[in-house]
Amino acid sequence: MTIYADNAATTKMSKAAISAMMPYIEEFYGNPSSLYTAGQKAKDATVFSAETKNLLLEAGDYYISVQSTNAKKGGDRGARFCWESAWITDGEATPVWCDTGDLELHITADVALGAWPLPHMDAAVLEAFRPSRRAAQVKTVTWQDLVDAGIVQMDDVLVSASPMYPGRATVTSTGRIMLATGETFDEPTAAYERFLGSVGAHETGLNGWTHWRLGEGGPLLDQLR
Repeated sequence: MTIYADNAATTKMSKAAISAMMPYIEEFYGNPSSLYTAGQKAKDATVFSAETKNLLLEAGDYYISVQSTNAKKGGDRGARFCWESAWITDGEATPVWCDTGDLELHITADVALGAWPLPHMDAAVLEAFRPSRRAAQVKTVTWQDLVDAGIVQMDDVLVSASPMYPGRATVTSTGRIMLATGETFDEPTAAYERFLGSVGAHETGLNGWTHWRLGEGGPLLDQLR
């Protein structure tokens, strides 16, 4: 028996997907943008049902909202896509357990979004397909919120989650993040950016929430929100 372990790169097509595509491969293969008969038949065959259209719009509305938020966190415009598929509950985030972490991103969608914004659904349609969106609300808890709630406290140690760039920071009496250089920051991303610079790393735009752990082997800061 063959075991294929690279599904993140390419995945075997399901029988259901193959079956759904066969009519467009064998019968409706014309250019749908053309005026000749075969092309018009292909165009008619690719018209989505109202239900399919709504599902596509709902999916686009959810994912673009999450990816737009990811872009803003990194100081980018448009949408910031992760480099591989992610669970809805992950907030469309690239996992940090691999060496690349946040580094492999696609932010070229800012061009497309600037020229062609996604259509918006009316409230009734949106409510009909909202369950998946409710499952992954964008986190809005700040570093100061964690400090005020006592989740992070004075002298707590933050540990870099990257095996390529080990390092630590501590929480000061005023709730700021202090690096080994003595510099202090009031939020994780700025602190991690400066930490990377202090160890000679060339990476930029990394999310400190997903690169600092609370204590050795502890949870990522993002998991505490």
